[in-house]
Amino acid sequence: MFSLLSDTHPKIKEAAFSALEQIGATVENPEIAKNVDVLIKALSNPFYENQKGLEVLLKTDFAHSLDDSSLSIIMPIVNYGLIAQDAKSREYAGKIVAKMSSLIKYPKSLHPYSDSLLMALKSALADSREDVRNTVAKAFGSIAKYLDRKFAEKIIEMLTEILHNPEAKTLERAGASQSLSEVLCCFGIELVDKLLDSLLQDAKSPLSYLKEGYIGLFLFIPRILDEQFEPYLEKVLATILASVAEEEEKIRQMALRVLHIIISKYGLKKVSILLPAFQKGIMSESWLERSSSVILLGNMFDILKEKDKNSIFKIDNISEVLVCLLILKSDPKPKVRDEATNVLFSFFEAFTVFV
Repeated sequence: MFSLLSDTHPKIKEAAFSALEQIGATVENPEIAKNVDVLIKALSNPFYENQKGLEVLLKTDFAHSLDDSSLSIIMPIVNYGLIAQDAKSREYAGKIVAKMSSLIKYPKSLHPYSDSLLMALKSALADSREDVRNTVAKAFGSIAKYLDRKFAEKIIEMLTEILHNPEAKTLERAGASQSLSEVLCCFGIELVDKLLDSLLQDAKSPLSYLKEGYIGLFLFIPRILDEQFEPYLEKVLATILASVAEEEEKIRQMALRVLHIIISKYGLKKVSILLPAFQKGIMSESWLERSSSVILLGNMFDILKEKDKNSIFKIDNISEVLVCLLILKSDPKPKVRDEATNVLFSFFEAFTVFV
């Protein structure tokens, strides 16, 4: 029917508009009913009016659930916004999806729109703007959480297909990783626990595009789950640390980003897990792993500065770690030598130790 609103024949267009007004008259939600004229305008002339419709929906404080008639008016506006050229419309539409998911009276009411909504969200997850990708990922997580599990499985399947597609572009893969993280975590630890071994297996894949997508999940999962993620830290560390020795710069840098996030979140509480892992890395045969592990140790020391400085000398193996760094000052690779020297200098300067 919505395509008929732009029909060139005046009578067809008039009949479609009249039918739309009749639908508007059946809306049960008071907040939608109050703004139905603006929303119908957005439907009838989306090129010029759709953003106004999005703004109204975003600003509305909903106190009532969304009925079928309300959804029939909202969903075309949201879908148009998600595939619009301007980033603001995509961001607004994503926020509305996240907002409305918990308001839908009956999850099955969204089923007629599920395919078009998922395709629209999919087109927006590859946005060049990080804030838009963040919003779209939250929208995926919200609809997965509040609607039925079958719908969530459909979302997971679609996002996983992107990660397994060698033709997917970097931004599309990044958006899929973030969105999949939100979906997996929206059920708490249950689904992550069930799928973790499989996720880590793909993160170790010899196929770089797979590795990129699945390492990318761990840029977000620790931040979303917070303390719930702690029991899985050791297992995840082993996989991600192996990737800091990758020849491919993109993979290596992504693994480092994940490890910096882990250090910033758990560095003070999980020293006994993190420090031995990085100590092992600085003695690796791979100079890339040695180099990356020295950088990570420097990051750890920066975090530990926030704590009582004297307490660092109570940490098991700290003297061994420092000896390893001193050995690396004679490393055959200049880059490793320089990094080890810088980390040692920073350490001794901060903790006022003289040797």
